[in-house]
Amino acid sequence: MSSMLLPDMSSMLLPDLPSMLLPDLPSMLLPDLPSMLLPDLSSMLLPDMSSMLLPDMSSMLLPDLPSMLLPDLPSMLLPDMSSMLLPDLPSMLLPDLPSMLLPDLPSMLLPDLSSMLLPDLPSMLLPDLPSMLLPDLPSMLLPDLPSMLLPDLPSMLLPDLPSMLLPDLPSMLLPDLPSMLLPDLSSMLLPDLSSMLLPDLPSMLLPDMSSMLLPELPSMLLPDLSSMLLPDLPSMLLPDLSSMLLPDLTSMLLPDLPSMLLPDLPSMLLPDLPSMLLPDLPSMLLPDLSSMLLPDLPSMLLPDLPSMLLPDMSSMLLPDLPSMLLPDLPSMLLPDLPSMLLPDLSSMLLPDLPSMLLPDLPSMLLPDLPSMLLPDLPSMLLPDLPSMLLPDLPSMLLPDLPSMLLPDLSSMLLPDLSSMLLPDLPSMLLPDMSSMLLPELPSMLLPDLSSMLLPDLPSMLLPDLSSMLLPDLSSMLLPDLTSMLLPDLPSMLLPDLPSMLLPDLPSMLLPDLPSMLLPDLPSMLLPDLSSMLLRDLPSMLLPDLPSMLLPDLPSMFLPDMSSMLLPDLPSMLLPDLPSMLLPDMSSMLLPDLSSMLLPDLPSMLLPDLPSMLLPDMSSMLLPDLPSMLLPDLSSMLLPDLPSMLLPDLSSMLLPDLSSMLLPDLSSMLLPDLSSLLLPDLPSMLLPDLSSMLLPDLSSMLLPDLSSLILPDLPSMLLPDLSSMLLPDLSSMLLPDLSSMLLPDMSSLLLPDLPSMLRPDLSSLLLLDLSSLLLPDLPSMLLPDLSFRLLPDLSSRLLPDLSSLLLPDLSSMLLPELSSRLLPDMSSMLLPDLSSRLLPDLSSMLLPDLSSILSPDLSSMLLPDLPSMLLPDLSSMLLPNLSSLLLPDMSPLSPLLPPDMSSLLLPDLSPLLPPDMSSLLLP
Repeated sequence: MSSMLLPDMSSMLLPDLPSMLLPDLPSMLLPDLPSMLLPDLSSMLLPDMSSMLLPDMSSMLLPDLPSMLLPDLPSMLLPDMSSMLLPDLPSMLLPDLPSMLLPDLPSMLLPDLSSMLLPDLPSMLLPDLPSMLLPDLPSMLLPDLPSMLLPDLPSMLLPDLPSMLLPDLPSMLLPDLPSMLLPDLSSMLLPDLSSMLLPDLPSMLLPDMSSMLLPELPSMLLPDLSSMLLPDLPSMLLPDLSSMLLPDLTSMLLPDLPSMLLPDLPSMLLPDLPSMLLPDLPSMLLPDLSSMLLPDLPSMLLPDLPSMLLPDMSSMLLPDLPSMLLPDLPSMLLPDLPSMLLPDLSSMLLPDLPSMLLPDLPSMLLPDLPSMLLPDLPSMLLPDLPSMLLPDLPSMLLPDLPSMLLPDLSSMLLPDLSSMLLPDLPSMLLPDMSSMLLPELPSMLLPDLSSMLLPDLPSMLLPDLSSMLLPDLSSMLLPDLTSMLLPDLPSMLLPDLPSMLLPDLPSMLLPDLPSMLLPDLPSMLLPDLSSMLLRDLPSMLLPDLPSMLLPDLPSMFLPDMSSMLLPDLPSMLLPDLPSMLLPDMSSMLLPDLSSMLLPDLPSMLLPDLPSMLLPDMSSMLLPDLPSMLLPDLSSMLLPDLPSMLLPDLSSMLLPDLSSMLLPDLSSMLLPDLSSLLLPDLPSMLLPDLSSMLLPDLSSMLLPDLSSLILPDLPSMLLPDLSSMLLPDLSSMLLPDLSSMLLPDMSSLLLPDLPSMLRPDLSSLLLLDLSSLLLPDLPSMLLPDLSFRLLPDLSSRLLPDLSSLLLPDLSSMLLPELSSRLLPDMSSMLLPDLSSRLLPDLSSMLLPDLSSILSPDLSSMLLPDLPSMLLPDLSSMLLPNLSSLLLPDMSPLSPLLPPDMSSLLLPDLSPLLPPDMSSLLLP
């Protein structure tokens, strides 16, 4: 008892060399019960300098079995102040082989309360070299239960500087099986403040090979609540180079369930600067299979604020190859709610270069269902500046199969305001080859309601050069059913300025087959106000070759109700030069049935100024076969008011060769009721120089049956001043065979009032050679009732100089039966002053054989009052040589009746002035 209470200063100051060099076998084999049950206060309070300075070789070489089998209660309950204040240099410099090879069962089964409550300062300040260089096999094979169940407060509160500065090589090279198989509950429940405040440099600089090769099951199965609640500042401020250079295979192959089920609050609230600034090479080169197969629920439910606010420079500069090559199934199947609700400002401000340069194959091959079903609100509300400024080359070169095969319902139902307000410059400058070569089926089959309701301002203000230079083959081969069935309101209400200012070369050079084969119902039913108010300049200057060469079948069979109800002001005010210079072969070969059956009201009410001022060279040179063969019912039934009120200068100055050479069968067979009822004022007031100078061969060779049967009321009531003032040279030089062979029933029955009241100066002054040489058979055979009942005042007041000077050979050789059988009441009641005052030289010099050979029965039966009352001064002054040379054979026939008119009424005209012609010629 005395030795336990009073110190043995001699043994404390001087070494007991024999016991240090030779083993004390009895104490090594038999337990010293008193020391195990009663405390040795002297050794606990005063240091044993000898043992602290010289090594006890015997205990380092041979095991002390009792201490390994039986607990030393005093040392477990009372602190050994001497060892806590002064270092035990031999144990720190030389290895204690028995403790490294044999297990110390009491310390593994019973807690050492003293070490758990008071700090062991020497071990915290000086390194224990043997434990750092040689492995402690028992601790690596058997569990230390007390340390796992009870907290070691000093180590949690005070830093263990040697372990933070020097590496513990055995633990890094050999696995610590108990810690890998059994949980350390104390560290999981209470935080280790020292490790959270000071960095463990060796673990950051040297790799822990054992943990990298063997899994630590407790940390994978049980949550470490302390690390989940308090931040580990050193790991957030200093880089862990070892984990950044060597892979931790166990964490990559086995799942860490607690981190997947419980949130790690510090990492969600504080930034991990090293991982943001330095690259983690293993995770970039080797796949983390566990995270790819099992979901990380906390990250899917709670936001990771640092990654949202601070940029992760390492991932932005180096590629994460596994995520680019292997699919991350949980993120593809479960939604990541924080990223859908909170914005990731860092990715929105700084570019992620690897994802822009290397392809992410899993996302291109497998669908990300959550992003397709749930909306990503931040990306819809805040702009992603890097993607708007830098190109994403992989997505432009490789196809994204899921987005092409499965619909992204979220983007279709909610609008992406950021892309609608800010421009995506790369997509406008660089072509997206993948979407141009492969079709995106969902957008073609399901409607994108958001883009249909809200306008995409950048695409309306900035040009998309890539789509303007390279063709989008997929849209040209497969139809976009949604755009064909549902209306895109913004594009109909707001103008798309780039497409109006810059040409879209692919659409002008390659055909868009779906739009040519399937109808676009919205554009046919709803008006496109933007195109109706602003003009598309490229279409005015460059030709759209596909539409000119291939037919647009839907527009030919289904009516475009919007263009039929609302006017397209730009096309009415500005000229479309390509269509005027190049022929539209498709419209020339196939009929547009819809425009033929339904009326186009705007074109009927508002004038199309360009077509009136500039010539359409293509239609003038090539024939429009459908309009020539099929009737346009709408234009035949409803009037085209602009063409009736405003002149079409282009057609008046340049000839339409196609209509002159090929017959328009539809207008010849069916009547154009609108032109028959309403007057065409410009053609009546302004001359059509082209038709006056060049002959219209088609109308001259084929009869226009509609005009022959139905009367043209406007021309019968209003004068055609242009034809009265300027001569129609073509009709004067070439015969109109159709009118010479078929009768014009309408003009025979109804009078042409303007020609009866106003003189046709052109026909009075110029010769109509064709009518002089060829007979007009209908007028010779059928009576013109209108002229017989109503007088032609113009011909009676003004002389027809051309007929007075040149003979009408046709009427001289062939008899005009209609005038000979039916009386001309108008000429019998009103005098023809012009023929009485001016001589008809042609009839005086050449004989009219028809009148000489066949009698004029009508003049024989009915008196011609004007000739009986008024003298024919012209015949009185000039002799009629033809009657002197050839006798009038008609009255000599004995079978004919006498001239009853001269028998009933006297001919008073010879009584007035003398007939000078009879005085001149015998």
